[in-house]
Amino acid sequence: EWLPTLEVHQMCGRAGRPGLDPHGEAVLVGAADTRDELVERYVEGEPESVESTLADPASLRTHVLSAVATGFAETESEILDVFEGTFYAREAGAGGLADAVGVAVGALVSADMVRRETAGGVDDYRLAATQVGETTSRQYVRPETGERIVGGLRTAAAMSNATTLTAFELICDTPDMQDTYLGNEERAEMYRFARRHAGVLTTEMHETDDFEQWLESVKTARILDEWIDGATVEELVEAYRIGPGDLDSRIERAEWLLSAAEALADTIGVGVPSVSRARSRL
Repeated sequence: EWLPTLEVHQMCGRAGRPGLDPHGEAVLVGAADTRDELVERYVEGEPESVESTLADPASLRTHVLSAVATGFAETESEILDVFEGTFYAREAGAGGLADAVGVAVGALVSADMVRRETAGGVDDYRLAATQVGETTSRQYVRPETGERIVGGLRTAAAMSNATTLTAFELICDTPDMQDTYLGNEERAEMYRFARRHAGVLTTEMHETDDFEQWLESVKTARILDEWIDGATVEELVEAYRIGPGDLDSRIERAEWLLSAAEALADTIGVGVPSVSRARSRL
């Protein structure tokens, strides 16, 4: 499958150090019989059109929360005014987002990220971020991630045996953590691992909306837990078929999400020492 032309141009554009190198060099590598198509696609070809993702429901919830939490908007109308200055509005007009913004606000209210403060009549209200919503926005995590972490923290706080694996599973089962491929050959072993450690996981198997995705998050959590216990990069690459660069990116994301979890724990007033232990050992 061919990479998008825009993506290749972006990578090639990183060649050379601005202000230090007079020019940069990028090399396209491919099979001999693809030379002409490589040139046609990536040297002579035009990049694909850029499309805004603002209208995507998950993206929209994040931006709506940000607009409310930062005080830029207190009503749905003001949220649309904020979006008038976006690339999406330039392409399609922010007015088309009116219904979607209403849905996003409703979802944020249900997630306890935003509250409606009635000013007079039933329809006369202003929007304000809750403490959880403010912390979620400040930590730059998606509302869905914040909601999942808060729920996981409350579950972990009620445990008497929460471990660093608990902390990692809590943050890995969020949309802000990258997926880790789970091969057919390791699925059964990961299932057995999850059953053996069910007592320290914040999600029960029968509660998952997407079992396969959750099992992938358990794999990521297991990798991170073994990493802080002293496993080497080579051992993890061999055992879990994960590239060294992919491991680095997951460790980096784990540090960010554990930091967000600590902040959210302070916000809701629960203590989960395993989160801080996991972060300090990364």
